[in-house]
Amino acid sequence: MEISMTFDILCCKLNNLYHLVPSRGFTGNRKLKNVRTGSRFPCDREYLYILTKEEYLNSKKTYHGCSLLVCGYPDTDRAQAEELTDNVVFIKQSAETELSFHEVFNDVLTVFADFYEWRELLHQSDLNRETASRILSFSTAYTEMELFICDGFYQTDFSSLSENTRQNDPFGILTTPPDEVSSILNTQPEFAESFHTRKVCSYPSPYKGLLYYYNFFCDDQYLGRLLAVFPEQTFVSGRVRLLEYTASFAERAYLRHYSQSGHLRRDTRFLKTLEGLLTGTFQDDISLQNALNSFGWQLHHNYQVLRLEITEHGNSISRTYLCADFEQNFPTTCALQIQEQVVCIRNLSLEPANLPSGKRMEKSASNPNNNPDFNQKLPYFLRDNLCRAGISNCINDIHKLHLLYMEAGDALRLGKQKHSTFWYYHFHDYALDYLKDRSISQYPADQLEHKALGILRGYDTANHCALYETLQMFVRQRFSASASASALFIHRSTFLHRLNRIQKLTEIDFSDETTRIWLTISFFIQEQNS
Repeated sequence: MEISMTFDILCCKLNNLYHLVPSRGFTGNRKLKNVRTGSRFPCDREYLYILTKEEYLNSKKTYHGCSLLVCGYPDTDRAQAEELTDNVVFIKQSAETELSFHEVFNDVLTVFADFYEWRELLHQSDLNRETASRILSFSTAYTEMELFICDGFYQTDFSSLSENTRQNDPFGILTTPPDEVSSILNTQPEFAESFHTRKVCSYPSPYKGLLYYYNFFCDDQYLGRLLAVFPEQTFVSGRVRLLEYTASFAERAYLRHYSQSGHLRRDTRFLKTLEGLLTGTFQDDISLQNALNSFGWQLHHNYQVLRLEITEHGNSISRTYLCADFEQNFPTTCALQIQEQVVCIRNLSLEPANLPSGKRMEKSASNPNNNPDFNQKLPYFLRDNLCRAGISNCINDIHKLHLLYMEAGDALRLGKQKHSTFWYYHFHDYALDYLKDRSISQYPADQLEHKALGILRGYDTANHCALYETLQMFVRQRFSASASASALFIHRSTFLHRLNRIQKLTEIDFSDETTRIWLTISFFIQEQNS
């Protein structure tokens, strides 16, 4: 990457020594080759010209279009100075001290020299394939920023911070647990959108100072980000440009660190294998076993699938963050993206509560509720990340992940319809809802119900009776006349009279088991469909 001195970088560094006032026409992104003074040189827009106040006022046209640094504030007030359309920055002279042109010139040369030295250090570190921590160590001194790199779930990988204190860590990354950091960020709508940017961007911070970030990617996979905190000042664009230069080299160093760890190759193969199992397209058992061995998983382990749906501001990069965060909080799981959902595969056989070998492990692993740690943490994780989850049953055969994947999807769909305020939905809690949903997917409910229900509804409408309600209560009370009469608050003989009337109208045989099952299903469908 080409690193060039620009007018805003010069002003950023020089502002620490002098009080600079830019004109309205100030253009900070002008590249500067070097510095010139006076009229000894022909005008060139790629150079910075340092002029005295008198030289500037007497020869404005001569330096039109050039970058100018004027020693001395003009004889006008500040408002008039800021109306100037030239690319000029004034050095305001204090009443106590006299502004020395030669001192300014020497200070500007020092800024140029320091910049070229820092640029050379960046290039050399890249050629020598040095670590990101080395880049941050000398960049933080020159840029005067607090710099640190965080991975996908906000664990600090590299940092330039000298002390683990709030003053040196305004964002609280080093002093706040990662789940609390993500919880704070999730309250801001910019959080999810911030993961797809590929340039230096600002981020709203509750702490003192300005917070900027630069995301690191491997192809389209989000890996982490460089965060920088620095005080607010007039020439903030100069610091942003310095951060951009630093980030380009730090990203390459971080990619080397990530690829050398072997995670990239292993994760890609493993995730593609699991994606094939979930979508029902993977059939190579030898490759499957090799991929599982890299994570210590086995074909006969007990598995469960969760499908997570982000409720707000969902995009590919935020889902990548969610995958990394889920695996960090639940180490025996593997999370990946399929379409617009995050799918998490939970290996119950490797959870601490299931580690003992033999039959005891298999028995405990068959019950997903035997791990209080997982069940206690999951609701908080879902709430903090603003997402819902559908949870499947458990099966001790990884070949059936596709079945669990469909169960989790149906649990999420049916659960949101029935309990929209819940954070997660177990498939076994909605199995009957699934049966009802499938039973009326092709035919309406009144085409599947027992004919007696239609007869009784028509009779009740015409005669103002309650025979339909009577039969419904009879079925609900497991065909017990006494319990039904008590539930309807009528005498048992009255109930039997109504029941006899129902049998004459519909010719129902309550002793037939098939009829009782059909009636039960009919009322269940009608109740769920109403």
